[in-house]
Amino acid sequence: MFDILPIHDRKNVRRFVGVRCEAVADRDFRLIGRMMRDLSTDGAFVETDAPLVPGDVVYLSFQAPRTRVWMDACAVVARRVEGRRGSDRGRRGVGLRFVSMDAGDRAILAASLQRMPPPVPERNVRADYAGAVLSVAYG
Repeated sequence: MFDILPIHDRKNVRRFVGVRCEAVADRDFRLIGRMMRDLSTDGAFVETDAPLVPGDVVYLSFQAPRTRVWMDACAVVARRVEGRRGSDRGRRGVGLRFVSMDAGDRAILAASLQRMPPPVPERNVRADYAGAVLSVAYG
C-alpha cells in the first residue's frame, strides 16, 4: 500500500519543526491535531491521538516555517506512531504524505525548510549484514 523509505532513499529530508497547524480528518471532518513535528515538501508528522489508519485522508492548514505564508494541503496517512517502542516512546501521531498542494506553496515551503535542521536520529542505524558479507567476500 504505502512504502516508508529509509532516510537515505528519500527525495527530501524531513526537517525538525514545531509548527502549529489545523489537521482535519476527511472521514468525519473533525480536528485531529494542532502540531507538526517533522516537515518536508512531501509530508509531515502530526501529533494526534485520533484513531487514524494508513490510507485515511487528512486536510492540513499550516504556516510555512519562518514565514507568514499560510498553505493548505491534502494528505494521506502513511503510518501511525503509537509511542510504545523505544525511540517513539511518548510520541503519538501520524506520518502524512502530501497528495495535493499548490505548486507555489510547495516552492515556498521548500525555500523555508532549507535552513531548518533535520531531526536528530533517535534510532540506531541498522547494520547492513549483507553489505558486510559482500565486502568481505568480494573485497
